[in-house]
Amino acid sequence: MTEVHAGDWIEYSQVDFLGGASNFQARVASASSSDGTIEVYVDGCGSGTLVGSCAVSPTGGWQVWTDVTCSIDTTTGVHDVCLQFAGALSEPLLNLNYFQFE
Repeated sequence: MTEVHAGDWIEYSQVDFLGGASNFQARVASASSSDGTIEVYVDGCGSGTLVGSCAVSPTGGWQVWTDVTCSIDTTTGVHDVCLQFAGALSEPLLNLNYFQFE
């Protein structure tokens, strides 16, 4: 995903957490002038449960990639997963290359 703005979101259906996950890791890049946040929800955007959030600081460029990791509430089983992006600016916050749960 490129040029992710505050208020954007993406949802994945029926993610199987198998034995459980307690960490979220994402590969991101940002040339934004302020921090952003990736909020992780299970069971839907808006109506779901917030299980964790990761702060994303500027990395020095839109193609300067780094990994961010944060703890999430331990999640097991099959759930819809929503990533919602938050920040103070109307400019793009970040680019998202990939993410995983551990």
